[in-house]
Amino acid sequence: MEGDQIRVSAIGYEAKTITVQELLLKKNIRIDLVEDINELHEVVISTRGLKKKNLGNKTSSKFVSTGFGYDQLGSEIGIEIAVRKQPVYVDTFNFNISHNRLSAKALFRLNIYETDRDKPTKNIMTENIIIPIDAKQTGLISVDLTGYNIVLRDNVIATLEWVKNEGVNNKGEAIYFSLGVFNSGTWVRRSREGQFKKHGNMGVGFNFDVRN
Repeated sequence: MEGDQIRVSAIGYEAKTITVQELLLKKNIRIDLVEDINELHEVVISTRGLKKKNLGNKTSSKFVSTGFGYDQLGSEIGIEIAVRKQPVYVDTFNFNISHNRLSAKALFRLNIYETDRDKPTKNIMTENIIIPIDAKQTGLISVDLTGYNIVLRDNVIATLEWVKNEGVNNKGEAIYFSLGVFNSGTWVRRSREGQFKKHGNMGVGFNFDVRN
């Protein structure tokens, strides 16, 4: 019909309306559209940072301690660490050596156990994390675990297992780790085939730096 109109539009351009009569009068049909520039409002995307905290026993006492005698290779000690059913990413494992009279470098393995009725059960570690301690070395030891992608979702028991010496330790020598009072006690196992037993109400000073 003579009064009919055609509307032409495209994304990024202003729409244009033209009558059918105008089109019929043109030999070559060309419709030019004007670019439509709209400035978008700034959009800021942010994420909530994970909260850092420490779980376990942070004691660095030199007066109260527990550990291994020179002939207790294969022994293991640890402490229960409360996670409280909130998944956490483990960044660092920390402990403090209060006394070290060993003549040889000692190698310890970090083990993390699931618990059943507060007792250690399955070791959840899929890789060996070996921690070397030099002869006579004392003080705070921090082990970076960020590359292992360890996620804890429930309470665990973290232990150090004495797996090897690089040299010979002499009779009477020992290595001791700080103990803290008012804890849930220290778990001890004298050999890989032995049973864990819980000793007292003082916990060995093992702890994790975590994020959740």
